[in-house]
Amino acid sequence: TVYEGDSMKSILGFNVEAKNSDISIQRVKLALGTATSIYNKIYSKIYITDGSNVLASSDLNSSTVIKDGSTYYITVAGFNLIVPKGSKKQIIVKADVRSQIDSGDLGSKTITLASNGIRGVDGAGIDQYAGDTSITKSVTVSATLVDSASLIVTLNTTSPKVQDVICAGAATENECDKLTLM
Repeated sequence: TVYEGDSMKSILGFNVEAKNSDISIQRVKLALGTATSIYNKIYSKIYITDGSNVLASSDLNSSTVIKDGSTYYITVAGFNLIVPKGSKKQIIVKADVRSQIDSGDLGSKTITLASNGIRGVDGAGIDQYAGDTSITKSVTVSATLVDSASLIVTLNTTSPKVQDVICAGAATENECDKLTLM
């Protein structure tokens, strides 16, 4: 679950593995679904991270998100994550959640790795593509607690009755120490 106003919340994760040579991962393409609300009303920025370090990021807007068929995509490039031969690295996609989300736009939102959504360059300089649409994550977008929280303060029934108190119980005649109020 992510909440309105959250920053850099994890929304998708996957492993990349280099089998025959080192691979330099340089691009990730994500499918955002068929509605513009996911980038106009829910998420404002996407980050590609190795879990803790931001490798690249992109604002989500009509200039960076493209429509292909009925699906909207964002491609985040401009980074270089080296995966040594015979090893795996994890990529975590994170997002900033907009601070004001209409109640009709709350609920489950799905992000999917696009088909061949990962591009890397192998040791011979050849582009390698991987990933498929089975790498999917549904995230519940909820209102912040500020929108739904409330605090009710009431007087306990065992509180002392209302009364006048003359303060003469301290070092001077105009002070009271440890006076019970409620």
